[in-house]
Amino acid sequence: MKRKVLTLVSGVMSAQVITILAMPVISRIYSPEDIGAISLLITVFSLVSSVAALRYDSVIIVANKKSEKMLALQCGVFFTILTSILTTVVTFFVIQNGYGGFGVFPLWACIAIGVCILFEAIFLLLRSILLSNENVKPIRNATLSRSIYYALSRIVLGFSGLHLVGLIISEIIRTVASMGQLLRYVNLSILSKVLSIKYYKTFIKKYIDFQKFELPSILLNQIGLALPIICISSLFGAKQAGYFAFAKLLVAIPSSQIGKSFSDVYQIEIAKLYNRDNLKLKSLFFENLKKLAIYGGIVYIAIMILAKPMVPIIFGDEWVDMATVCVLISPWLYGSFVAGALSRTLIVLRAQKVKLIYDSLLVILISATYYVSKVYFLSFFEYVVLLSVVGFLLYGIYLTIISVVVKRC
Repeated sequence: MKRKVLTLVSGVMSAQVITILAMPVISRIYSPEDIGAISLLITVFSLVSSVAALRYDSVIIVANKKSEKMLALQCGVFFTILTSILTTVVTFFVIQNGYGGFGVFPLWACIAIGVCILFEAIFLLLRSILLSNENVKPIRNATLSRSIYYALSRIVLGFSGLHLVGLIISEIIRTVASMGQLLRYVNLSILSKVLSIKYYKTFIKKYIDFQKFELPSILLNQIGLALPIICISSLFGAKQAGYFAFAKLLVAIPSSQIGKSFSDVYQIEIAKLYNRDNLKLKSLFFENLKKLAIYGGIVYIAIMILAKPMVPIIFGDEWVDMATVCVLISPWLYGSFVAGALSRTLIVLRAQKVKLIYDSLLVILISATYYVSKVYFLSFFEYVVLLSVVGFLLYGIYLTIISVVVKRC
């Protein structure tokens, strides 16, 4: 397991070096308003792309038979195409009517969102195929290429004076580049082999829990993650949304990248142990929980100490308020680093019902922060503190739930 984690992390670390080096340049090319606006767009396509394949990317990993993995890939691609088309149509009307702040985008942005959803969701499906085959090197290379193309396109298009338009185009470049990297390693000829309806019905019925429980759970979770940027944009405007989005992108690097690489390999390992050696599975879970808590604590304490003196120097005086946001959200992202990396335990143990309860609570409480802010007229920083406290407590609850499920398996 260590070798696979190191392979993925090596690519992720290299990619993050590129991202980190690019961020000071990007902060001087684009305004907080630009970053706030594109964050709203990214929120939509990230939300939809995570569920576009109806979670058949997860089915690929847990399925034992190669034939079932291929069926999952077929179903995933089919539903991804439908979802991307539907989202393009819906987004067209949203932008045309200016709902939810989307009036700042050109109409063609609806096509950009559809394209990004299509390629990102297919990337996740291909990634699952490679993970299930324990072929992690192409994923590492794709992660690295993704960051290179993303950083370079943002910088070049920004210097070209395209601003928000440039940011939209760079999102397309990122998703196309990363998917293209993985296409070379997966045989897609299976997509042309159409079986009888009977086979598909049997297969879909067997893994229906992924649509009944994991799909709404992931959807609720993504809504919960999307709500803060939407709430901040609504309550305080695009500039504050830009501070929050950029700060979260920076502070979430350990959680979203290193923790994600760990989680990919961890899911494969516990899937092998489930119902074969549950005692070893429990040992693996609690051993990794301890390591993540210690390493994450060191990283996020360092972030809290260094953020205020370093942010103005690195990103410019225009982003000075972002330093305070980085400090305030660090406990929240620490919780995400630990609990998020171990969250796939529930998928393997088929405990999606439990996660659905947690994700419902997430949406309810994050929505409640918006109401509290409106009633008590909270300032921007007070609202960020409220979000961080609620987020940290939620991850604590989530981790407790996972631990209880593991002990009972």
